[in-house]
Amino acid sequence: MHTRKWLLVVQVAVLPALIALALFTGLTHAQGLGPNGNVQPHSPESVTAAVGDAIPIQGRLTDASGNPLNGNYNMTFNLYDVVDGGTALCSYNNPAVVVTNGLFSVNMTGCDNADINGAQLYLGVTVGTDAEMDPRQPIYAVPYARSLRPGARIGGSNAGSGILSMLDANDVMMFQFHADVSSLYLGGSGEAAEIYVKNNAGDNVITLNGSSASLSLGTTGQAGSLTVRNASGSSTFGVDGSIGKVSQIISGTGLVKAGVYANCGTSIGITTRAFNNVNGLAIGVSGTASGRCTIDFGFNVFDRYFVATSVSDAARFVSCYTVIGQPEELYCRNWDAAGVSQDGAIMLMVY
Repeated sequence: MHTRKWLLVVQVAVLPALIALALFTGLTHAQGLGPNGNVQPHSPESVTAAVGDAIPIQGRLTDASGNPLNGNYNMTFNLYDVVDGGTALCSYNNPAVVVTNGLFSVNMTGCDNADINGAQLYLGVTVGTDAEMDPRQPIYAVPYARSLRPGARIGGSNAGSGILSMLDANDVMMFQFHADVSSLYLGGSGEAAEIYVKNNAGDNVITLNGSSASLSLGTTGQAGSLTVRNASGSSTFGVDGSIGKVSQIISGTGLVKAGVYANCGTSIGITTRAFNNVNGLAIGVSGTASGRCTIDFGFNVFDRYFVATSVSDAARFVSCYTVIGQPEELYCRNWDAAGVSQDGAIMLMVY
């Protein structure tokens, strides 16, 4: 037996001639042969098609003098987990492999996940009635890409259909993406997980801390902001860390739009605080009549819900209504059980 290298070339006697085999294996689709004998790539499969289980094998057959052969040849391909001896894990036979200008391409089928399990594998090839070529050709990393096909199990016992898991050295699940319920888990049993998003300077601008169940935006010395937009790109909800402001579109629900703690009566004004989440404008309080005041919110409150209460130890009541022609204002009166207007503080919230 003689050997001659041509890429990965193994020569053995076949019929009266000597042939050489150059093997290229992987779990992508095999390449075909063009009319000039050159290897031509196939068009890519549709993205909706699942990856097949065939192992593409490409080789080159020559005679004893190195001349490329032409014709149809009976070839058998065996997959082993040992370089010599042993029993084939799986086998594939093609009685009429087309060889053009010495080049051929075959898709080996019949091997399943149990056969390709991460161990080093070797390919043995037999042509015609000859003995299997020696040495067998090792198969390297590319065939294991089949473990990434749709529906594959990744991550051992913690994984299943539609699940991607990452385990630590103790086989504890530390990361899991569960496509069936569109959920993402970080951290193992008894351990808190953290997520950081950094800026170009390496500062943590977004921090999700599993140990304290907190979410932080911004870095030290920088304010964090959060903006939620609708399908049209308009801001519908926002948190401005620079001024501690939370805002929502006026048509939104579930967030207080404005609030004021103010005096109504002959001594008027904001006594404690006021906020406007709609446009951030200052809220004005005016009026000099006993127990009465006009509150200007700076946005249309005509169709808004609001609640008002008196701030007093005595029995007090508050009534508010919109002013004709002034949809941004509420006219409020603070009065006692006898219906007499009384100066004093009120609290008013607009929704």
